[in-house]
Amino acid sequence: MHMLDSDVIRKLCQYELLEEFIYSLSQSLDCFYILPQLRFQLKLNNHEKALKLLGSEKSVLLAHRIISECKEVVIPNSNFTTEIFNVLDKPNIDSGEATLFAAMVCHEGSRLTTGDKRALTALCFINELSSYRLWPRILCIEEAFLMILSKGDFSSISQKVRLKSNVDISLSLIFGRTVSSDFNSVFEGLISNINDLIFKTKDSYCYPKSWN
Repeated sequence: MHMLDSDVIRKLCQYELLEEFIYSLSQSLDCFYILPQLRFQLKLNNHEKALKLLGSEKSVLLAHRIISECKEVVIPNSNFTTEIFNVLDKPNIDSGEATLFAAMVCHEGSRLTTGDKRALTALCFINELSSYRLWPRILCIEEAFLMILSKGDFSSISQKVRLKSNVDISLSLIFGRTVSSDFNSVFEGLISNINDLIFKTKDSYCYPKSWN
């Protein structure tokens, strides 16, 4: 069970890198899990609004494909999960991230790819969840890009990111806004962001992943 947060999905669709991401993990799309509200977050009930949000017809098609092929995250309704949600009721952890973290607690061995670093930083201060070993199962967007680059064509990936400079400012700077960065510069930039996340999470974030 590999869950994707809505922010990561939006960016993968906007960059048109969904296929590359799936390939990097040697998975098929039906192996992934999404939040039930994703359709509304990406405005997929209104084509014009979805197109305005995602930026291209292909991005909208990728988003619809995710909705149709991925499974939805389901959490058991119990006193235990209520307690977990109470523990996760912290500033910088919104309802979506709380649902994904709670699902990780309930489903041993599940994984999560997320772009919400504020939520990850907040998570490292919740000592009540330390026994569930969540961190080795969490993949940040920069490490996801390292995996994409490890199996994909650098020039093609770089071009897709640089064409959408407003999607993620940090990634845009890493890949180069006016002049294209070379592979080594991109690699160093991604590692630098990962190291910053490790620092902010008090060495909780685990890099590199051993399950790829």
